[in-house]
Amino acid sequence: MPEPKIDDDTSEKLKQDLRQHRDLLIAANAEIEKLRERLGKCSTTILETVMLEQSQGEELAFLRARVTELEAITAKSKEQSAAAEKVYAAMRGAMDRMHDGIKKVASQAKDSAPPSLAKELAELEKAATAPMPDDLERLIGPDR
Repeated sequence: MPEPKIDDDTSEKLKQDLRQHRDLLIAANAEIEKLRERLGKCSTTILETVMLEQSQGEELAFLRARVTELEAITAKSKEQSAAAEKVYAAMRGAMDRMHDGIKKVASQAKDSAPPSLAKELAELEKAATAPMPDDLERLIGPDR
């Protein structure tokens, strides 16, 4: 089959069309490269986001475990505080009964006891009715 004859005008037109197509292909290739770069950046960003979410999930699990531990410590502390309050109340009651007993004995012995014993009983009564020292009060709790 014989090759078709192309005149100069047609040849020039085809060359111009080829240049335009080549320029369009170069521009399209440049756009494709830009899109690849953006896709790479997006992939990196997505990977960083996934890794950050995973890290935050691990941190959240760690913090939840610490909160659970603190809740257990707080519950135990509340139990111990309640037990300490019961002990304090019992101690306060015993001290009050002891003070009442000392006052009663001291008042009964004032008239009949020898002067040296009366003096000791007065000192004992004074000590029994004295307020608790501040540092002891802070340690075992205030009067209720």
